[in-house]
Amino acid sequence: MSIQITRPIGPILLLDDVALGRMSLAALFFMPGDQAPAPVIAPSGPVAPVALARFDGATVWRARFALPADRASAYDWDASGSRSRAI
Repeated sequence: MSIQITRPIGPILLLDDVALGRMSLAALFFMPGDQAPAPVIAPSGPVAPVALARFDGATVWRARFALPADRASAYDWDASGSRSRAI
């Protein structure tokens, strides 16, 4: 299958579970070619995305991480701080 994208899509944030005061999350990224997205910076530290699927012209990546469910929190995904996301 051929999928052509010219710029990154994501993060697309999915909530996997809420338990013991924590939200288990997955961030999906659709990247051009074999480019890897920057790590997700969670309160527990950086999380490198893992390739889920490769197509001609695009790769789908996922990073799993957790955030507190009982208070405001944030994650970052480009290490510069310019793309921080509050939850």
